[in-house]
Amino acid sequence: MGDFFRPFRTPLVTPHRDDASSTARAEPGRVRRFVDDAGVAWRVFEHVPEVGRRGQPSLIFESSNVLRRVRGYPENWHELADDQLTRLSRAR
Repeated sequence: MGDFFRPFRTPLVTPHRDDASSTARAEPGRVRRFVDDAGVAWRVFEHVPEVGRRGQPSLIFESSNVLRRVRGYPENWHELADDQLTRLSRAR
């Protein structure tokens, strides 16, 4: 099956880190952590494609075994209540 099928333990995108070595393009301070109603811990951050790459900014929801990408999210996503973030993460 080759490299196509990799376990989700390795992030598919480079998340924002608070150190200077980060290559991610998330805005500082735009990282949220919350626990949903099922008890799953999530980390949420903005991902902005590099200049010259196709795509639009997206909101990444990352748990220990799930990665979700949401496009077209509200500008104030980092101010939403945990239950609102949970609903946003499930939007298609």
